[in-house]
Amino acid sequence: MKSWILRIVLLKILFFVSVVHAQVIHVPAQAGNDTLRKAVEYANETTGVDVVELTTSGGLYITQESSVIKIRKPILIRAAEGLAAKPIIQNMKVDASTRILFEIMDGGSLTLRGLELDGLAGTTTNAKYIIRTDDDPQAGATGISVTNPYTLKVFDCYFHDVVKGSDGNFFRAYKYTFADSVIFRNCIFKNCGKEGIRLKGYYDMEGTGFYQVHYFEVTNCTFYNTNKEAIVLYAGDNEPLTIGPKIRIDHCTFDNCGYNNSRIVNAWECDDTEVKNCIMTNSPTNEFGIKLYGPTAIIHHCNLYNVGDFKISRNAVIGESMLYVDPLYQDAANGDFTLDATSSVLGQADDGMAMGDPRWDPSNTSVKEVRFLKPAAFVLEQNYPNPFNSMTNINYALPEKAHVMLTVFDMRGRVIRVIVDEFKEAGFYSVQWNGAREASGVYIYRIQAGNFVQIRKCLLIN
Repeated sequence: MKSWILRIVLLKILFFVSVVHAQVIHVPAQAGNDTLRKAVEYANETTGVDVVELTTSGGLYITQESSVIKIRKPILIRAAEGLAAKPIIQNMKVDASTRILFEIMDGGSLTLRGLELDGLAGTTTNAKYIIRTDDDPQAGATGISVTNPYTLKVFDCYFHDVVKGSDGNFFRAYKYTFADSVIFRNCIFKNCGKEGIRLKGYYDMEGTGFYQVHYFEVTNCTFYNTNKEAIVLYAGDNEPLTIGPKIRIDHCTFDNCGYNNSRIVNAWECDDTEVKNCIMTNSPTNEFGIKLYGPTAIIHHCNLYNVGDFKISRNAVIGESMLYVDPLYQDAANGDFTLDATSSVLGQADDGMAMGDPRWDPSNTSVKEVRFLKPAAFVLEQNYPNPFNSMTNINYALPEKAHVMLTVFDMRGRVIRVIVDEFKEAGFYSVQWNGAREASGVYIYRIQAGNFVQIRKCLLIN
């Protein structure tokens, strides 16, 4: 056995004393042993192991021997079911120049579920980023890119205290990196030194059309005490209706965010943006509460109180049911945004619930559950990029478990490739088709999931 393989196996046995069942590594917290990082390193190097499960309720999972946990393949890191408190992840490496909890590298994708992510602001080992992409890909290099995208999905997590001087991001995507999807659901974000979620790597290359994510979603989340924008994305140019990110922000509460002439939410030149069912409060020195661009961008069923006005550019739409009232939080200064029983935002969302994060709705008895995890309908999206050279991405959604057949045909009806042929649980999916061996031309891809059938066309240019 090669020595490096042997060392990994020994680390697995001696330090984090985990048990591998099928694709899962079970990891208890063990002070000083850097257990989580070692478990992820093992998963990175081991075929078939792609889930790391943290088993200690409220346990500290501390990175000490390295300055970052690197994600080099698709990996899910989750809390074990039934824990009374979230496992806590910190980076306490003393001599790190830049502390990071997770860095998504070439080939990596990251899913987090049920965790507390602590940036340790105010200590000698404060982090600058909770999650970021690799900061060293070069233009045109093989790495995280449109042809090799990553995904980031985060559910039911608590991000807090990522402040290093005037810096700090919960998530930052660096230039030349591209995501198929970035999704945050049922999360809380507290205390950030700069932008909370930042995907504006090409802001210094205005007009190039380069952007960093295909689909971006933040649902059922709370942001508070973020010095600059809670969320900022850049679409790459100011041309109307050009390809850019698809942005959905739904049922979120924003408080004390976007100071010093910044915004709370800034979907910079992003035409395909919808902001709904949100509350934005208590940021009196921001330039605008929200800024939207283009005739297909819309804000509706939202409440803005004690914040800068919204800015509408290029015929963006102010939709129905906009309010400008005090939502009557229980104790915002201490992070309790529970709405008073007399609040005017109760029942005013487009789904009949209260505006804002559902956990603060006093009539909601299931606020601990992750909502909207299942799509409302079967969907087959247009591939991207399109036209494409060799590689393209195809997204689809299933509202229920179904046998999925996703097939590519040429214009004569001949089967070129069966991409998917298996049962899938309800959820959102993304697959790739590599057409490098096919001739340039128009192709058809078709999905059949139960009784649902849909086709779309795509253009391959080799």
